[in-house]
Amino acid sequence: KGLGGGARIVPQRQGTTSDTQWSRVAYECPITQQVMDDPVQCDGSTFERAPLERWIAREGTHPISGKKIPAANLRPNAALLSAIKQWHKEREWAMAPTAFTVLSDTLGKGAWGVVRA
Repeated sequence: KGLGGGARIVPQRQGTTSDTQWSRVAYECPITQQVMDDPVQCDGSTFERAPLERWIAREGTHPISGKKIPAANLRPNAALLSAIKQWHKEREWAMAPTAFTVLSDTLGKGAWGVVRA
């Protein structure tokens, strides 16, 4: 049994920056579809460690190829972990409240009245 397919890496250009910004899908686990915190390599693919260990314990196979594999076949993917940490760091500013200038305390107006911050 396999999941079919694999993780896709999709380069995207953001605004006018000349650096290639990688879409979050490049850092997602093929099992969970979530950005990985503990990526491990297994037989040429990278997965989040805990979901992969559960998969192997249950199925005994590689989630994509369906090939039999031992759990001991997992190796940390330090390069990908470093890239994910950098990706998170570059995005911290985007959500930091100090990155925005509030021009008005009015959030919205409507039949219910005025909503203020």
